[in-house]
Amino acid sequence: MMQKRHTTRGLVLLLAMVLCSLGAQAQRWNWVVPATGPSFDEVWSMGIAPGGDLHLTGSFSDSLDFSGQVVTSYGNYDVFTARYNNKGQILAANGHGGFDLDDAQSMVVDKNGNYYFAGSFAVEALIAGELIEAIDVTSTDMFVAKFDKLGSLQWVKVFGSPTYDEGAPYLAVDSLGSVYVTGGVGGRGQFDTKSYQSVGKLDAFVAKMSANGEFVWVQGSGSTENDMGTAISVSPNGDRIYASGTFIGQVNFGGNVTIESFVNKADFFVRAFDANGSTRWVKRIGYSGTDRYISSTTQADGKLVLTGAMSQTTTFDTQTLKANGENASDFFLCRMSKDGAIELLKNYGGIFEDVGMSIAVDAKNNVFIGGFYDSTTTIGGNIEEAVGMRDGFATRIMFNGEVDWLRSCGGPYDDEIRAIVIDSKNIPYVTGIFETWAMFEDVKLTGNRFSDVFIAALDCGPSTALKPRKTQLDICEGQDSLIQARFGYPNYEWYVNGTKDATVSGYTFATGKLGQGTFQIYSRITGFDDCVKNTDTITVVVRKGLPVPTITKVGNELRCSVDDVMYQWYREGNKLNGQTGQTVVVSGDGLYRVQIMDSTGCDRWSENFLVGTTSVFEDESGSIVTLYPNPTQGQVTIAGAAGAEITITDMLGRVVVRLQNAADLQLVSIDGANGTYAVTLRSGNAVHTMLVTKQ
Repeated sequence: MMQKRHTTRGLVLLLAMVLCSLGAQAQRWNWVVPATGPSFDEVWSMGIAPGGDLHLTGSFSDSLDFSGQVVTSYGNYDVFTARYNNKGQILAANGHGGFDLDDAQSMVVDKNGNYYFAGSFAVEALIAGELIEAIDVTSTDMFVAKFDKLGSLQWVKVFGSPTYDEGAPYLAVDSLGSVYVTGGVGGRGQFDTKSYQSVGKLDAFVAKMSANGEFVWVQGSGSTENDMGTAISVSPNGDRIYASGTFIGQVNFGGNVTIESFVNKADFFVRAFDANGSTRWVKRIGYSGTDRYISSTTQADGKLVLTGAMSQTTTFDTQTLKANGENASDFFLCRMSKDGAIELLKNYGGIFEDVGMSIAVDAKNNVFIGGFYDSTTTIGGNIEEAVGMRDGFATRIMFNGEVDWLRSCGGPYDDEIRAIVIDSKNIPYVTGIFETWAMFEDVKLTGNRFSDVFIAALDCGPSTALKPRKTQLDICEGQDSLIQARFGYPNYEWYVNGTKDATVSGYTFATGKLGQGTFQIYSRITGFDDCVKNTDTITVVVRKGLPVPTITKVGNELRCSVDDVMYQWYREGNKLNGQTGQTVVVSGDGLYRVQIMDSTGCDRWSENFLVGTTSVFEDESGSIVTLYPNPTQGQVTIAGAAGAEITITDMLGRVVVRLQNAADLQLVSIDGANGTYAVTLRSGNAVHTMLVTKQ
């Protein structure tokens, strides 16, 4: 990491400061609450119940204060579980553990509100008051505990090896209540009456448990080195179980499926099982270095969605991605079918480190990723600068891989978003760590000397960012600048000084109709999930501008009505080179327009002035192409453009007509409102645009 903190970093931070007005103003923080203690506190996982309660787990030492509910450790590091409602109010907090080092990495909630957490312990520990004992007093073993929705312990299971130390495993649960576990086990691992013998040191294992906590099957794979399962997900009906993790060297994953890591470094594996524990397929993800972060979830249709960190040129099965930084990771998004085919693969980030640590999907399969970035990042065109060393981020990415919004948080040291979940109203909730203090937009959390925990909720629904990303826009009267919301949502309403402008319904607002004065402009957007949000507000200051120019025809000349300004003449939307005087000689039929400008930067356009009744030009072969009638009441004929592609757009750039392979005599209907439209013809390498007026 220190390698990145050199002159290049300084230059990028300087650039980010210059561009600070372009920083993403996307989703707002609804609430944020801390959990603090005197030592290092770690949160690793969060699940969400059907009613919206949030369940967290992690580790702490000494004590941990959850908004007045304080848990105290038994000895060294212990495990905590905490439950919040969706308003950020603490409902319950408990400590679990013994006198030695205890840890928990995974929390899941089933459809009935039962919750499960998994961890590791040494010698003995208390889980909700029930004493559990390690398989051997000399080693660290694993456990899974199930609680009902009221917080009563249902069962707790211990498993592992008497000869190896195992870390905390990872969990998933299906709609039937079956539980799936992955992690690493060495020697002869004991899973109740089931067992697994490792190939080398630690092997990656996957186990299925019944709703009553009985082990149904156990599968494993490994090399002579340490191999670990670090993420597990399951389709809702349990017909696909996906385990992900790291392996080193050559590993047989059952039958004839053997894969090998790059240059004997740790790569990722993704292994799919059916409900009976049979391997369906295995994929490798990796590059020439060591891979470290991977997280997964599933869609409602059972497809697998992954995030994590990828560096340099990383291979995903047979496809590759190249990171934006030379020696720093990007975070990635990968969607796979139930048969293992890659359907979407993209990476995101800047030239410094970007890591995806957690992933969730909504009902429309849009993706939410939480993680961290170092120094400065660029995600989906949004530039974010870390407050200190490392900041947390949350982002929503649409089904097609396009970034919808981005939000970051952080303070002077290392801050991370480690878990993200979505409720039925598409509200994202995140949890993670911060050190000393951290900013969540205008909310400052204050902690202690070391890492503390935060829990936060973001807005539901659409991106609230506007372009240009400025708080104030200074323009001249009549200057037609565009204010844009994010494209593609079901409905937009625009407000000027608090009053709805019924004449605007799209994702853009044109300022040309504003008179002199100061205007507060925002849009109220309805998202795909029917969540309605107001965008950020832009203050538009309109100063006195140029008069509206009009065009008159005298003989074979067109004349602009405004004196003593700069001029540029256009015909059929194309600039007439050299025609910068107050008059222009008519050079053929068509629509003429003039743009006037002054030395202060103000400009204004005339209306179109029609010469003749048709629009005419020669194509690249010398053939005459004619558009008529112009103006039109809705239908135009384009003659002589056989084979061309025809695109018609309104003045806001929205495509209203697109035709391929036009006929020699092509009739086209324009169904939009009255106004001016640009008709673009593409044939070979030639492109020509004409303007047509619908009235």
